[in-house]
Amino acid sequence: MRSMRISYEMYRYAPESFRNLRVYGKSFSLDAGARQRLGYIHITKGGDACIAEIKRLYRASLRKRRYCTIGFRLKGSKREYCFSRELQADEGDLHEKLLVYKEFKQFMLEQDCKYAEYTSAILGTDYKPEHVETHYQQVDITRPVKIYFVDAKGA
Repeated sequence: MRSMRISYEMYRYAPESFRNLRVYGKSFSLDAGARQRLGYIHITKGGDACIAEIKRLYRASLRKRRYCTIGFRLKGSKREYCFSRELQADEGDLHEKLLVYKEFKQFMLEQDCKYAEYTSAILGTDYKPEHVETHYQQVDITRPVKIYFVDAKGA
């Protein structure tokens, strides 16, 4: 199994001094309480138990990945925006987010920056629609918005 290359710094008898945690050579940030708990584990149970707890925390953080998509605000509105749930990317992957942005922007340009808000119809005899009208909103592609999802696509 490949080593996770875990490194950290701390003073021998000061659990609050636990800092500079790195996993796979990259910085792995934790809140102050978790860092102090890791320092306490290192002091009381030893370095092997501390590394095992770091591995658990790291793997748990991988399971909690956040997914996002890019949308655009509607013209004349500060709160309304449109997006596609089909296009989503991992929050940590910049290349994937850029592809989502470009693809959705291209789609909006093909639609002439119009977003179909709703369709209305006037009912005639026998409740058959006679006059169907689609209402559009204009999309401002110069104002992108990042939208986070609670769960992943497959969850």
